[in-house]
Amino acid sequence: MNQQDKDFVRKNYIKLADAMAPQVVDVVEVLYVNGIISNHMKENIIDNSYPSRKKARLLLDLIQTRGSKGLDHLYLAVLEEKLYDAADILKPGNSPHNQTQLNISASSRSEEYDSPDEGLPDKWPTEAEVNAYKNLRVVDAVRHKKMVALFNETFTPKGRENIYLMSARVRGQVLIINNEVFTHLQKRDGTLADRKALETLFCALNFDVRVEKNRTKNEMWKVLEEESAREYHRHANCFVLFILSHGYTGVVFGTDGVLHDKTPINCIEVKKIVDLFSKSKSLIGKPKLFFIQACQGEKDQGQPVNKPDTDSSENKDLSSNLNTGDGATNVEGQDTVQQDAIIWETKNVLDNVIQSTQSDSDSDTRPSGADVFVAMATIPGFLSWRNTKIGTWFIQAIAYVFAKYAYKYDLGRLMTKVNNLVGRGETERGKYKQVGEKKDTLQKDLYFFPGLNDNQ
Repeated sequence: MNQQDKDFVRKNYIKLADAMAPQVVDVVEVLYVNGIISNHMKENIIDNSYPSRKKARLLLDLIQTRGSKGLDHLYLAVLEEKLYDAADILKPGNSPHNQTQLNISASSRSEEYDSPDEGLPDKWPTEAEVNAYKNLRVVDAVRHKKMVALFNETFTPKGRENIYLMSARVRGQVLIINNEVFTHLQKRDGTLADRKALETLFCALNFDVRVEKNRTKNEMWKVLEEESAREYHRHANCFVLFILSHGYTGVVFGTDGVLHDKTPINCIEVKKIVDLFSKSKSLIGKPKLFFIQACQGEKDQGQPVNKPDTDSSENKDLSSNLNTGDGATNVEGQDTVQQDAIIWETKNVLDNVIQSTQSDSDSDTRPSGADVFVAMATIPGFLSWRNTKIGTWFIQAIAYVFAKYAYKYDLGRLMTKVNNLVGRGETERGKYKQVGEKKDTLQKDLYFFPGLNDNQ
């Protein structure tokens, strides 16, 4: 690469890294497929546990070593992944590259996004529609005056009493623990789609995203302890944890996990994880969000649905025989327990997960489990469904709903829509369904305010 191109990269280094971060892994894969980088170079970036912005910077460092056409190859790769903001930076003379399909800015200006009656699809969306997380809708500073006013209110003393501050250029850390390959349990095919969906979504929502893959119980706990102790959180607005793994009632398995005589071994209690971060001094008063994608038992969700068959071609992405459970075993056809018993067990498990007892300190009257949100993919005793090609119902529903509605709804309403959407999915064999559960001790409304930050 000539000196002029290197100077260009240095001048636009931060802007390019930020623009590529939401899909940097996909850009790297395009460059590999096109023969621009080697497999070793690709793995050095993709398999690293750095946040996506750091990976993007590694890619910018690498591309400067790939010959005189390095920038041209990068430009073609970001175009293929529809990263039009990055393409505008690389080739400003060709901008705007696709004004009607801009991942963030143009799509947010559609009239339909302002409709208060805009609802979820009647059936589970197609794979292309689920990929809406690549087209995040953001607050338009001109047209969405209500949301802008709400955002500005968070900078006032009165506003901060009712709405969590979510204004930093980088909102905070999203940690994803993605366990796919296990020593004793079935491989979780399809989890890569979940990881990519979450990484893309939360980068677009202005979070740093870090991925830890295939961790044993002890390795998971070490990662969690180190994360909870980081000084990074002192300057962040929020912390988010996703655990994608096998599980059982109230626990998640490490890759060395096993279920022996219905006793889970090599697992971590969800309550213990929540307690760990609730004690972090750097996160006091800040929202701490926990999303657990794992089974909580072995039962299929509910009884078979007795209703006329629908056209499976319209719902084939989800209702295929590729659906499997995220539990320690994959048991089919078991009877469900009574509805009131399910409700009681669910309440008992989540009550134990989130503690709200007062602190023993005379000077601290904040509940010890305050500012916590926990969402479980399914209720205690039941399987959580995963499509081995496009991912889990729960995570894909989060990606779809957040991308479509986070610009105008708070977290509580977003998760109600997630549960609604998950409830519309069903397996082709047996017509089994799933419903998630959530509980929180949030003391304020939490809006993500995509597209807005305190610099504005």
